[in-house]
Amino acid sequence: MIKFKSAFKKLAAATMAALTLAVSIPGGFRAHAEEADYEGTFDSYIYFMGSSEGSDDYDLIYNAPGDAHNEGGITMNEAKGVKVGDTFTVSMEFDKPVGEIVSLEPVLKAENIVTLDIKVKCTVDGEQVKLTTAGDKKRWWFDDKARTTMKLYGGYEEFEESQQYFKDAENIPSGFKKIEYEITINAATYSDAAFDPAGKYNAYFCFQTPAYSFRNDWQGDNGKYGLGYTDETGMDYFHQVTGWAPGDDSVAEKREGEFIDAEVAGNGTYQVKVTGLNFDENEFSSQSYFNLIFLSTDIPKNGECEITDIGLNIDGNDIEINPMINEEVIEYQQWQIQNNWQPAIKEIGYYAVPPKEMTITFTVSGFNYDKAADAESSSAESSSAESSSAESSSAEPAESSSAAPAESSSAAPADSSSTKSDSASSSADSASSSSSSASDSSSSSSGGLGTPAIIGILAGAIVVVGGIIFAVTKKKK
Repeated sequence: MIKFKSAFKKLAAATMAALTLAVSIPGGFRAHAEEADYEGTFDSYIYFMGSSEGSDDYDLIYNAPGDAHNEGGITMNEAKGVKVGDTFTVSMEFDKPVGEIVSLEPVLKAENIVTLDIKVKCTVDGEQVKLTTAGDKKRWWFDDKARTTMKLYGGYEEFEESQQYFKDAENIPSGFKKIEYEITINAATYSDAAFDPAGKYNAYFCFQTPAYSFRNDWQGDNGKYGLGYTDETGMDYFHQVTGWAPGDDSVAEKREGEFIDAEVAGNGTYQVKVTGLNFDENEFSSQSYFNLIFLSTDIPKNGECEITDIGLNIDGNDIEINPMINEEVIEYQQWQIQNNWQPAIKEIGYYAVPPKEMTITFTVSGFNYDKAADAESSSAESSSAESSSAESSSAEPAESSSAAPAESSSAAPADSSSTKSDSASSSADSASSSSSSASDSSSSSSGGLGTPAIIGILAGAIVVVGGIIFAVTKKKK
C-alpha cells in the first residue's frame, strides 16, 4: 500500500483550465504558420527530482536519458518511436523508496508540436492514482525555444501550486519504488513557425478585469474570442472591450474603449495601448488590480527575434513591472505583465483603478532592417554627425605670427547642434479595438476567461526537463 504525504501548497481554485492551446481558428482565419497533422514519431520518458526516504538532499535526479546530471539509483524505462494512435507506457524504478517529490513530469519529445490530444493514466507501485485533471487537454510545456520538449499532465511541481496534477485528496504519494504512466496519443498537429527577418508582425494590448471584462490573446481560446472570431450576432470580440451583462455572464456586451495595435516592422521601439476606458467602479469591487495584463504578438517564439525593455504606463504613470514570457503559448511570444494566478507577477507597482488609458512599450530586435521612424532618426543623426565632422576638419588652425597680432573677430560661432527625431515613436497602424473572454468555463492560457471560472496562466517552470536547463540543486529548502 503506498503512503501519501501532505502537499506543500493548496491548489488555488480553478487554475486547471488555462493549460490548453490550439491554434486553428474558425471563421476562415488561419494562424500565420500553416499547421498539419503530425506524422512523425515521439520519444517519451519521465523527468524526476526529489529525495529518497531519510535523505536531507535531493539525491534523486533524472533530467533526460543519458544526461550527465542524472543522479541516484533510478532505472528509466523510456519509450521511443511512438506515433499518433499509439498507447504506450513509460516507467521509473528506484533502488530506494521515494521520500519526497519536488518535480515529476511525464515527457514527450518531438519537434514543432502545436496541438496535442492525449490521455494519461498513472500507477504507483501497481496502484492507479487519481489525477486531479482528467481528459486530454491539460498539459504544459517546457521553456524550450526549439519547441521539442513537452510536459504532460499527471505530474507534480512542489513550488507551483497550479501544476500539482498528480494528487489524491490533496496529497502526493511517497514511500514508493515504481511509478508508471500509460499514455495514449489521439492526435497531434505541428507547425514550423519560422521567423522572417524581412517580414512584418503584429502586437496587441490584452487584459482581464476582476469582473472578467477582457481582450483575449489574438489566438483566442481554441480560436474563440480571438482574432477573426465573431458570434452568431456578428459581434467581433477581438476588436472591442467585452464585458458581461449584469447578472448574466452568458450575455456578452461591448464596453467603452479602443485598442491601438502595432504593426511590428523592423528593429525599434513600439507601443500598443487601450484608450477611452470607462469602467464602473464595481468592475474592481473584488480587487484593486487587473487579473491579467499582457502583450500578445504573432512573432514566432524560436529565439530569432527578441522583445526587451517592456514597460507599462497607466493614466500617465510608469508602473514597476517584472514581465515574463508565457510558456503556455507555444508558437508565439506572449509577455505576461500582471497575472493574478502567478505569484511572481501577481503584484506589480501601484496604479489607480479603474483606469482610462494603458500603454505597453517594448523594443524588438532580430530583423534585418530597422523600423522606419528609427531608421530616419538614425540617418538624420548620422548626417548631422558627418556635417559636424566636415566643418571641424575644414577649419584651419590659426597661424602663429609675430608680425601682426590676430584680428579680433566679433562674428558669432556657427551653431553645431542638430535636432534628433524621436526614435521611440510607435507605428500603430492597426487601430483595433480588442476584447476577449467568455463565459466558457474552460478558458485559454492566452488570457481570455469566459466566465467566472478563474484561469491560471503559468509563465515559466522552476525546473527543467529534457536537458534544456538542468536541475542540479542538492540542498533541500
